[in-house]
Amino acid sequence: MKLLFDENLSPKLPNRLSDIFPNSLHVRDSRGNCCIPKSCRLISSPVSASGHENELS
Repeated sequence: MKLLFDENLSPKLPNRLSDIFPNSLHVRDSRGNCCIPKSCRLISSPVSASGHENELS
């Protein structure tokens, strides 16, 4: 499974987790791609950039 890390998480995560989740991306690295594969799962921070917790629905 590929992971896509959002901008609130460290851009170092894909490299550090590459042995477990190869080919994962950070959104900063994927901006040139017009299509994100359906096999990618978005991993986001539970706290937004404004410091408020994101509500999960």
